[in-house]
Amino acid sequence: HHLRPAFGRKRLDEISTRDVEALKAGLLDDRKTEKTVNNILACLGKMLRYAAEVGVLTVAPRIRLLKVPPQRFDFLTFEEYDRLLGTIGDDPSLCAMIALGAEAGLRRGEILALEWGDVDLNAGSLMVRRAVWHDGEREHVGPPKNGRDRRIPLTQPLARALRAVRHLQGERVFS
Repeated sequence: HHLRPAFGRKRLDEISTRDVEALKAGLLDDRKTEKTVNNILACLGKMLRYAAEVGVLTVAPRIRLLKVPPQRFDFLTFEEYDRLLGTIGDDPSLCAMIALGAEAGLRRGEILALEWGDVDLNAGSLMVRRAVWHDGEREHVGPPKNGRDRRIPLTQPLARALRAVRHLQGERVFS
């Protein structure tokens, strides 16, 4: 989305540090955040370093990332979490979804991809093995964000919430 318009039909060995800096300036002019610009630059840098590794380039141009302040996270307090649960009424699926996010730390795509085969209510744990994402047209299922499976212990409230939706049929917990 960003690299092809910036470099067009340039060959990798024609991309200079000046071109990279022009890309960076253009992205900032387009009001992209520093984090977004760095993500785009990281993608470009990986391609250029690989090209150098396999001998397409003699040396990859140096890419300087922008300084980005540390990311701040805003977690719910226990009171906010209780208020949130109080607003959803008697919807067991919504309660289970919120509990998976708040009590187990699952991301949206991980919640949507969770399958009953990943949940062991007797042992009190679940495995995060996949995530769902959409590209606007289709649904894709792949590994979770870090690329590795992880085991999550179930809290008692989370186990209760999952038991409440266990009667629902389907491979996925939320179909």
